[in-house]
Amino acid sequence: TGGTVIAQGSEEGIDCDNNTFLIKGGTIIGAGSQSMGGGPSSASTQGFIRLTAAASTQLGIKNAAGEWILLYQVPAATSGTGGGQGGMGGGNSLVLLLSSPQFVKGSSYSFFSGGTITGGTTVNGYNMGGTYSGGTSKSFTVN
Repeated sequence: TGGTVIAQGSEEGIDCDNNTFLIKGGTIIGAGSQSMGGGPSSASTQGFIRLTAAASTQLGIKNAAGEWILLYQVPAATSGTGGGQGGMGGGNSLVLLLSSPQFVKGSSYSFFSGGTITGGTTVNGYNMGGTYSGGTSKSFTVN
């Protein structure tokens, strides 16, 4: 529980070989060129989302109160053709797993992409304390 995990891999951000794992707290960001075989268990006490985003895209997630709860820049593609052994997508979209202590299962959030993250401190794409502007939004419910 607690802490921050940022895992960026050439295949899967979090490679669990068709097994499941529990998310009980902390911030988790996994990015890779393929969908995980397996992934978070439905018994996880903390909510999560899976999505696909283009390489180098800046993303933001806002709660119902209008607060930014997760800001992240998707990694740029590495060399390779994508989809497996060759690298992180070769310019294609990446599969993301995102979880935050502020994700409440069954609650709705707004997902933004195509905009810009400003301010704050960014480590491996994860931004703390910044804001997000522009882009388009979609509503989603956390699993």
